[in-house]
Amino acid sequence: MKATKGFTLIEVVVSVLITAVLVSSVFSVSLTSKRSNVRADRRLIAAQATRSLTSTLQSFVTADYTSGQVVGAGAVVLGPSAGVNGTWALNSDTNGSGYALSDGSHTLQNVAPQYMPSWMAAPPYNGQIIYYVQHMGGAADEQTPWVNVTVTWTEP
Repeated sequence: MKATKGFTLIEVVVSVLITAVLVSSVFSVSLTSKRSNVRADRRLIAAQATRSLTSTLQSFVTADYTSGQVVGAGAVVLGPSAGVNGTWALNSDTNGSGYALSDGSHTLQNVAPQYMPSWMAAPPYNGQIIYYVQHMGGAADEQTPWVNVTVTWTEP
């Protein structure tokens, strides 16, 4: 028999299979990396929302209650709020006490853009900010508020 130049059918099939496995693994790694980056971006936004809310609440501790200022895009009212004399509130707080640093759980609904982008608060993410306040130490008028902030959302 005379030897011919070229590849046999089995060699071609094996090389195509090896190439297919390599290409699919590269695509799998790149898609997983992209998905992880998108989730990391949402975690970063949640961390920024936490810092922004914490900064606002810190200003409530040290500020003058009688100043009557409006801070931000009208989202935070500093000074006497409607119906509650001498208290400070976040407009989207569902606690009902009228004071942003009253003890208990506070859920911010229709979150202001200064805390969370509107696309993250809307479906499919349904992001929301919940914070819990507890006053600790000292006499009643000297207690320091302890605040725990949680940002939640649904991964689509």
